[in-house]
Amino acid sequence: MKMTTKIISLIISVLLIIGVVLSSVISGSAIVEIQEGDFSFVKNSDGTCSVYRYYGTDTDIVLPKEAIGRTVTGIYNRCFENNDITSVTIPDCYTSIGDSAFYGCKNLTSVYIPKSITSIGKMSFNSCTSLSTFDISDATSLTTLPYAVFQGDTSLTSFEIPANITTISDRAFSTTGLKTITIPNTVTLVGAYAFNNCQELTDVILPDGIKEIRGYTFNGCTSLTDVNIPSTVTSISECAFLGCTSLQSVELPEKLTEIGNMAFEKCSSLSSIELPNTLTKIGRSAFEDASALKEIFVPDSVTYIGGNAFYPMSVQNKLTVICYEGAFVQGYCDENYVTVKTIKKLVGDANIDGEVNISDVTAIQRYRIGEDTIKSYRAKGLADVNGDGKITIRDATKIQMYIAKMINEF
Repeated sequence: MKMTTKIISLIISVLLIIGVVLSSVISGSAIVEIQEGDFSFVKNSDGTCSVYRYYGTDTDIVLPKEAIGRTVTGIYNRCFENNDITSVTIPDCYTSIGDSAFYGCKNLTSVYIPKSITSIGKMSFNSCTSLSTFDISDATSLTTLPYAVFQGDTSLTSFEIPANITTISDRAFSTTGLKTITIPNTVTLVGAYAFNNCQELTDVILPDGIKEIRGYTFNGCTSLTDVNIPSTVTSISECAFLGCTSLQSVELPEKLTEIGNMAFEKCSSLSSIELPNTLTKIGRSAFEDASALKEIFVPDSVTYIGGNAFYPMSVQNKLTVICYEGAFVQGYCDENYVTVKTIKKLVGDANIDGEVNISDVTAIQRYRIGEDTIKSYRAKGLADVNGDGKITIRDATKIQMYIAKMINEF
């Protein structure tokens, strides 16, 4: 009998040890969960506690301000994951919401984030398919919308980002129901896949200050018709606008140096795009199957073009590349069976009429006082006769000297 008791005690001890080990493996440290009412809590090192799990059946939840003799200040990781709650009231003593805290709460319809919240974890409201209202206007200490925070929230059709936000992380709004979004100029980074597969999104004004449109940012945004790319952007990464079948025209910034692989592939409505004179690289399949694009001027600044950059899906949709005689793209087109039309580079021809004369001087003078007389990047490149990257009165003076035969070339 005594032997049996010892064996049972030994088994219980082993099971307890295994439980602690498993808890440590799963969570990184042993979690001491203390239940009080419908909730359980974990103690924080600063003398507060966080909501750990919800065990109740009510669907309209008011989170407690105090529990286990402590102030409640946070919501733990995965606290309400895949729960059936429909609403949640977060008290103003809470400062944090953990990773995946409300992941998969498919009946949750609206959330108000109080001013006290300073951090929201990654994927915290991911796959909340009924979430249509999310108000963070008072949470002025928040600076980041974290990774995949709203991914899969198909009922989220509009969102206003407050001015305190500086970062929209990767996949933040991926596969949401967004139709419109307001992005303040305080945002300096928009992550990869940020608006991936937002099929209802129609137009976007990106904030001044971002330097790159990252990979897959607008991939699969099939309703996107207009996007404003700020002048600070120097790079458009791979697949940034892949499959944006309603996108008709894009105005690229004059400081842009690189268009990545498949950046505008399958943009089948894209009929107008102008490449700036700063561009040096066009990636693989960058304009593949942009079937409405009939011609494109490629500047001689481009020194790298990837395979199938201008590849059509059919002979009927062939794109004609226009370039200066001897430009890098001419050789590329000849080698890759792309239709090319070469033109003579006539420096000083600011109005692109095929001549260098006093009308070009007039065009530059009018441009300098704010009139829209030099419109295209090609024209701006020809007007900049001294090659300083600007169009100034010095360029007009040099053209006058050329016309008067005081100089033979620029």
